Amino acid sequence: MIPIFDILYKNSSDREVLSSHDRLLDDLLLKDVVEFFARDFELSRKILSLLSSPLKNAENITVRQEVSGDFIGNTGLYEDFVRLGEECDEVDKSLKIIEKSSSSAFGITKGKSAFTDYRSIILKMRSLGNDVAKVFNLYKTAVHILERRSLHSDVLIGLRNFSKNITMKDEFQQLIDLADEIADSMTTDTSFRLFVILDKFLRIENSIVFEITTDPYGYKQAFAEQEKKKGISINFSEQLSAFLGIDQQDAYFKKLRKQETPNKDDVFYMDSSEELEEQLSMLVDNAITRICNLLEDIVIQFKRPFDRIRDDLYFFRFALTLKRRFTEMNIPFCMPLIEHEHDVFEMTEGYDIWLATMYESKFGDMSNVLVPNDISMQNDENILIVTGQNSGGKTVFIRTIGIIQAFGRIGLPVPARSARINAGKNLFTFFTSMDKGQSRFEEETLRISEILDNAKKGDMVLLNEVFQSTSFDEGAEILTDILFVLNKFGIKTVTVTHLPKIRELLVKLENEQNTKIKSIFATAQSTENKNKYKILIEK
Repeated sequence: MIPIFDILYKNSSDREVLSSHDRLLDDLLLKDVVEFFARDFELSRKILSLLSSPLKNAENITVRQEVSGDFIGNTGLYEDFVRLGEECDEVDKSLKIIEKSSSSAFGITKGKSAFTDYRSIILKMRSLGNDVAKVFNLYKTAVHILERRSLHSDVLIGLRNFSKNITMKDEFQQLIDLADEIADSMTTDTSFRLFVILDKFLRIENSIVFEITTDPYGYKQAFAEQEKKKGISINFSEQLSAFLGIDQQDAYFKKLRKQETPNKDDVFYMDSSEELEEQLSMLVDNAITRICNLLEDIVIQFKRPFDRIRDDLYFFRFALTLKRRFTEMNIPFCMPLIEHEHDVFEMTEGYDIWLATMYESKFGDMSNVLVPNDISMQNDENILIVTGQNSGGKTVFIRTIGIIQAFGRIGLPVPARSARINAGKNLFTFFTSMDKGQSRFEEETLRISEILDNAKKGDMVLLNEVFQSTSFDEGAEILTDILFVLNKFGIKTVTVTHLPKIRELLVKLENEQNTKIKSIFATAQSTENKNKYKILIEK
């Protein structure tokens, strides 16, 4: 059994996904972000699919981070794997061509030249021989490109060790030599020796090709040797001989021998007939098909590990693109530390990369254009309330948190100097102050109810300017009640709001419920550049 080296998943069979939230992509403008960096429709589609339905098992993030680290830390390694994938593609194309031609590759049918069919058989076997050699050379190439690299991911180290072990086996080189021999030597002069199995009534049960020779007269010596042994030997009819490319003689199926000294009753004579020749044709079809199936199985089985890697390289293409573009825009990036037990969120110098995509063409370098923000929400700090004037960067701040959490929980690098997140948890968003206009109160209530019904301990909820469609006092009271419930169930919540008296209402609710809500308050404040704002945490 050839192992699979999965570069995206710790356990390929464990792919339970978190709840899918299409609104998350819209609220965080992730479609715009991904399409900007991917510049490829199919790549964008795959990355957005991962973002909207990440896996529950946080170990997958570790696998992806480690493999990304190997690609980032070893110049040219990703490109080497792309070339391996291209070689797999070439083999796939060959197999498809063979499959299309298989219907006419075997058998003698009325109105069809046997010689033409035989050419098809030889072409198929030569193609499969070439494919076997190409697939085995993938392992040689893998050893070559991985041996000289410094690797840290278990999956690439495993691939290197397996490839090295398999290429050192004597059988490996023997199979390559055999494949090369088939690819280089098979011609219309090739002869096949068949071992035929008969039942007690001398009906053909099965046949196996057990020798192939490029000597078109080699069968004569084989038959002479067979005559000296116990067993059965067959001389083929003239038409079948021509089909196989061997000497045209023996006008009929002459003799079947079961023992060294046959009795009179054990010798059978059969006249050549259309029915017999059809049966013999099927006999050859079956035997040669076995060889082709064996070669094809070898190709498919040994190519499978590289197929999986090729199919999953798209993720690392996007990760490397992020790394390159972040560097060009002078935005710091990191692989976030993943917490499996504690419900935390931290970021240092986090940037809103959606805003970066808006200004990149004009400024290029984002370090003097965007204002980074910091935040730390520890295990028992579930509520973060951000207030401040309009156009003060509050939505930029909450979107930065969302993008870092969304990218980080699928194993992508994030736009921050450092970050720490709790992965394997759901992320819920509700942004009502986007340029699309504000929602009606009934719609807001419905969306919030859906979040409350689905969010669980450790999940994160981002609320941007909710309940602006009702009176300030009523909106503030509703939002305070919601924050109280979310905190009670241990759900990390960040809310941006213009609503007044949230702090006072929370204190009042704490007194009424005889409980303590550990909240963090932050305010958007202008920087030295009066046109720029930074979110400052109240001490």
